Amino acid sequence: MEIQIRTGHNIEGHEALATQVSGVVEESLSRLGDRITHVDVHFTVPSI
Repeated sequence: MEIQIRTGHNIEGHEALATQVSGVVEESLSRLGDRITHVDVHFTVPSI
């Protein structure tokens, strides 16, 4: 499963964030892993 993490310009996308998010996604979707090939995760800060 390929996991791609994207952040908005107001969020610093450090490697530690990517590692943690990838772990959570992989664990959460592990039972579907043979059917899921790609996951996109987007983090943004809402504008006020």
